[in-house]
Amino acid sequence: MSDKYMAKEISNNEILTAIKENQKAIKENSNTIKESQNAIAENQKEIKEMRADSQEILEAINAFSGETDKRFAKLENKVNSLPDKNYLDEKLSDLRGDLVVLTRKEDTKVKKLVKIMKKRKLLNDNEVKEIMSMEPFPQLSL
Repeated sequence: MSDKYMAKEISNNEILTAIKENQKAIKENSNTIKESQNAIAENQKEIKEMRADSQEILEAINAFSGETDKRFAKLENKVNSLPDKNYLDEKLSDLRGDLVVLTRKEDTKVKKLVKIMKKRKLLNDNEVKEIMSMEPFPQLSL
């Protein structure tokens, strides 16, 4: 054989060393794969736990939102049963009119009483003018 061919030949020791290195690398890769599989299994377990927790949270939110919907429905019914502004304005106007009528009746009584007191000479003309010029319905003298 030629020297060139001999130089390219690999010795059995070199082949054996290469095989051992490959076996070592395969073993290390196998360990890495096992660690990765364990990590994946652990992650899957955590994901299942998270899903269970999420389901519990969703159920709690659904229960809460259901109660909240009921409360809003009650409030909406109460608000809808309240009188509107036009109704209140009308009632206030009616009340004001009633108060004016009552006050006029009282004013009529006061006028009558002042006339009686003047006739009996319990009040003089100045006192009568002063009383009659008072609110709510003053009489102006001409």
